[in-house]
Amino acid sequence: MANTLVVGYDGRPGAQRALDEAIALARDLGDSEIVVCFGYDVALGEESADLRAEVRKLGQRIGAGAEERARAAGAEVRVELVNDRPAAALSTLAEREHARMVVVGRNGTTALNRLSGSVPHKLASQAPCPVLVVNADEH
Repeated sequence: MANTLVVGYDGRPGAQRALDEAIALARDLGDSEIVVCFGYDVALGEESADLRAEVRKLGQRIGAGAEERARAAGAEVRVELVNDRPAAALSTLAEREHARMVVVGRNGTTALNRLSGSVPHKLASQAPCPVLVVNADEH
């Protein structure tokens, strides 16, 4: 549905600000559902089943916190846990949902992000819809 806002959420300050921005947008737009996406990539062999299960539990806890926060603000929300790299997970979910927009946070630039590419940077070329990047700190 074209009134869906997909939010990348990992619990860090940038993700919290992105969720708050999506809640405000949903309120302003009047008819938007928020889909919170926790993307995780555990692509090891079968021996990683325990790790995958623990990461999924972590995602469920983080997602539940986001869901509670959004519902408390009066937003219609649901959580999706996706076993894929975060940018790919968000792009795939946005396409499946025919999302109006993807909202993600930016926690600052690190040397690792510059080498590997940040999620917002990757989304700019992968997402099937506009991407709103929200800074972790207010300016």
